[in-house]
Amino acid sequence: MRAARYDLLIETGAALVRSFSACTPGEPVPARVVGPGDRIYYKGQPLYVYARTAFTHPTDPSLNTVTFTFGTGAWYEPTATVPAEGLVYPALKATLLEAVAGFSEFIFPVVSPPIEPPPDPTCVPPVEVSHPLPVTLADQYTAVLDMPDTLTADMRDLEGSWSWDLYARTDAWSWVRLVEGTLSIVGGSGRAAP
Repeated sequence: MRAARYDLLIETGAALVRSFSACTPGEPVPARVVGPGDRIYYKGQPLYVYARTAFTHPTDPSLNTVTFTFGTGAWYEPTATVPAEGLVYPALKATLLEAVAGFSEFIFPVVSPPIEPPPDPTCVPPVEVSHPLPVTLADQYTAVLDMPDTLTADMRDLEGSWSWDLYARTDAWSWVRLVEGTLSIVGGSGRAAP
């Protein structure tokens, strides 16, 4: 499974809620039975089918095709044309058992004398400090990152950009990275509610 890419922006003192789910491939089905609102795998990713257009050949049914438009249906979203009887993999929601999220920062320690012999500064390893993010399961299919304004207000000392990850344990797999991306924490003008 390939992790989805999702960048987060946290404004300190403001609430943030985002939902995530995982998909697993189902048994292949003919393209002609897939309709708008379904999700199918395309180039290794589960994509939302916005529209389906069928072409019926007047004399040769083997030339019938189905064209899928993915995402929001905008001109820049991907499309795929497949034979109507061609098999596609539906993307079925995976049952989530647990979920965790977080980000890490690396602190480079300052070595001050007297240390005998003086260490080579390029050899001093950084210290990793982990910061968990609050994730709950809204239902058996959805992990929710829920950060109230009181929590984000306390993140003022962490302003900057970090890599973040959301891992989930599902009934189909053990632990997998569901989402990865850049987490940007910026100073907000809002204050946490008392």
